[in-house]
Amino acid sequence: MKGISSETIKEALLIIFFLSNCCLSEASLQEFIISSDTELDMINPSSSSNSFGLTIVVWQQQIKDELSQLVYANRYFIYGKVINSNGNLVYGPFRVSENPSYILDKFPLPDAILSNIDPDVAINDKGQFVVAWELDDIKSDNAGLLLVRLFKIYQNDSGE
Repeated sequence: MKGISSETIKEALLIIFFLSNCCLSEASLQEFIISSDTELDMINPSSSSNSFGLTIVVWQQQIKDELSQLVYANRYFIYGKVINSNGNLVYGPFRVSENPSYILDKFPLPDAILSNIDPDVAINDKGQFVVAWELDDIKSDNAGLLLVRLFKIYQNDSGE
């Protein structure tokens, strides 16, 4: 987040560039709008595509309390979407990361203020994908926990 202002992020749509069919040519470079929500910061996108053109896009998005509508600065959940090679939504958005308090029950970190950051994703041709991210204590310089979650997208042999 350093070097990028919230205003810059909010003014711009989260646009992800990715290569289709694993080819590096100008004709295969496609641009799709993943989210046009400009209320919350959405940063650090990552994407991965399989040979069927199925793409998983993940990003970190500011936490907004459902009841109070309060937006927490520097606190994030990890979200994702699944799109096909035409840019059509297959599934999502879905939240990848758990509420950090759930993690604290398993790994007590006294006085920690936790945030889910820096997601990365990989997918195979069976529609299985893994998302990895860091659960960081934004209050200290201590190293965070590395978390992963496995997913399965059900598809037929042609990738649909």
